[in-house]
Amino acid sequence: MRKGKKALLMLGGSVLTAVLMIVWPVSGNPKVETAVVQSGELIQSVLINGMARYRQEQPCISLKSGVISRVYARVGQPVQRGELLFQMDTQAEEQALSALYEMRHAYETALRRLDGAVTALTLQNQLEWQSRETQLLASINASHIRAATDGVLEAVYVQEGEYAAEKTLLGITRGCDMQIAASVFAADVPELSLGAAAVARNGSQQIPLVLSKISPVDDNGMLTLCFEAGDEAGLDGFCNGETVEVELIAGMQSEGALIPIAAVDADGMVWVVEKGRAYHREIVLGECNRFCASAEPSWVEQRVVLHPETYHLKNGMLVQVEK
Repeated sequence: MRKGKKALLMLGGSVLTAVLMIVWPVSGNPKVETAVVQSGELIQSVLINGMARYRQEQPCISLKSGVISRVYARVGQPVQRGELLFQMDTQAEEQALSALYEMRHAYETALRRLDGAVTALTLQNQLEWQSRETQLLASINASHIRAATDGVLEAVYVQEGEYAAEKTLLGITRGCDMQIAASVFAADVPELSLGAAAVARNGSQQIPLVLSKISPVDDNGMLTLCFEAGDEAGLDGFCNGETVEVELIAGMQSEGALIPIAAVDADGMVWVVEKGRAYHREIVLGECNRFCASAEPSWVEQRVVLHPETYHLKNGMLVQVEK
C-alpha cells in the first residue's frame, strides 16, 4: 500500500513538472520589445537651435542727420522696391540750390554782356558751382529713404517732426515668406554647402528645409545659416521670433546594417532573439547618430531587443516578443 502511494505521488510530481514546463515559458518569461535590423545609409546630423523670421529683413537707416518730415507708410502695409518710406527735411538744401542757380544765371548773363569772354576766374567759378550743386543734390537724395525690396513694412521707430542722427534706424521692411536662421560651429559642419537638407520640428510636425545662405565664419568660429522651406507648404506654421529645433544633415555613410541605439546595452553588446530565446552577442559598431549605429551587413534582418536594461535577461532565456 505504501509502495502504491509513493508511486502515485511520484507520478503526480512528474505531471506537475511537465505542466509547469509547458505553462512557465508563456506566463513567466518576459515580454520584450524588439526591432528588426534594417539596411540603409547612416545619416549624420547636427542639432542646432534656430529662429523663425521673415525673409529679406532690411533696415531703413538714415544716411544723414535731420528732421523727419514725412512717414509715407504704416506698419503692416505692403511696399514695393524703391517705394518712398521716409523723407527728411530738405528745405535748407533746396533754398541753397535755388540760390546757387540764381547766382549762376546772373553770372552767365554778365558774361554774355562781355561778348562771351572766358577768364580763369570764370572756369574756377564753374567748377565750384558744379561741386556745390552735386553736394546739394546728393544730400537731397539721401533724405529719401526707400524700400530695398518688395515686402511689408514691419516696424517704424520714428515720427514726423522728430530729429534723427546719421545712421539712425528708422524702420524695418521684410519679405512675406518665412525663413529660419541658426548658428553653428564651423568645425561641426566642415563640408557644409548650399542646398544641404535639414528638418525643422514644430511640435509633432517635421518640415523639410533647404540651406539657402551661409555667412562667413565670425571671430568665435560660428556660421550663421539661413534655411528656406523645402516644399510648397512653406513655414506658415511658425511665428516670427519663434525658437525652432533644426536637424541639419551633415553627411551620409555607405549603406549597411543600422542598429537602433536603444538595442545597445551598457557593455556595448546586443541581445538577439532567435526562435523565442534571447542571446547576448558582441557587435562591432561604426559611426552613429542619435538613433542608429552602423554595423556589418550580416546583422540585417536580425531581431534585437530594445531597451534590454529594463529586463532581467539571461543568455538563452525564453522570451515573448512584443514588436
